[in-house]
Amino acid sequence: MVLTNAQFHLALLAFLVAFATRPPNWRWRIFDVGVLVVNGLSGPFGIVLLPLVLAYWWRRRQKWSLVVAAVIVPTVVIQLGELFYGGYAVRVAGGHLGATPLLFAHILAGQVYVAAFLGENDFATHSDIVRTLAIAVGGSLVLLYCLRKCKLELKLFIVFAFALFAASLARPLVASDTQWQVLTTIRSMRYWFFPMLALLWSLLWYATNKSETLQMFGFLALLTATIGMHHDWRYAPYKDENFQQYVGQFEAAPAGTVLRIPVFPDGVIMELKKKAP
Repeated sequence: MVLTNAQFHLALLAFLVAFATRPPNWRWRIFDVGVLVVNGLSGPFGIVLLPLVLAYWWRRRQKWSLVVAAVIVPTVVIQLGELFYGGYAVRVAGGHLGATPLLFAHILAGQVYVAAFLGENDFATHSDIVRTLAIAVGGSLVLLYCLRKCKLELKLFIVFAFALFAASLARPLVASDTQWQVLTTIRSMRYWFFPMLALLWSLLWYATNKSETLQMFGFLALLTATIGMHHDWRYAPYKDENFQQYVGQFEAAPAGTVLRIPVFPDGVIMELKKKAP
């Protein structure tokens, strides 16, 4: 877990708060407002969340939704100002998308749908086109059927999840001339979090459906997903870069020495120049 990934978990909490019922007392109202403000200032999630909140208010006429929207609006203005006038292009890693329909199918099938059931995998880079398209289309049909039949709140979450997924693919922070090609190799990335969650929540809707056939399908699918949960339950330890060895070298080095120290993730080098006391 790193701080950048934590923003996506905060966005999930903000979504749940935004579409919950009106808080019963002022303490919970302060909590809800605080979550929405912190989330809105932590990333551009409010830009996607705001129109969904307004759509929810239009359908349900819940007065608290207007309060939620009013809290989100200033954060959206700040984020849009930063994106358009704060030099967003300078901060984005260089490179070209290299986007193709086939690469999208590999990402969707391997990094989202298969990963939701089996955890980290190399399906996106090793699967043939037939299996890739079959899983990409099959998983999408499962989501689309749920989107058509489920309640409004789940509909909005699926839209929220895939809107963030689309935004992530449109502007990925990947320094490469073929960014989508690189994305097929990156497992457990924050970009896959929301679409995977949307798929799993859709399967939960199937498992609680009145139709016994849909119930069985959802139950068996969720049971299969426990394989991935078990597989990814623990994070792999970071590679030991013998940091203590470099500490000793740094302490013994004369002033002016520049020491190159490998750090996480692989391939990243930290340079330290020792100054005179």
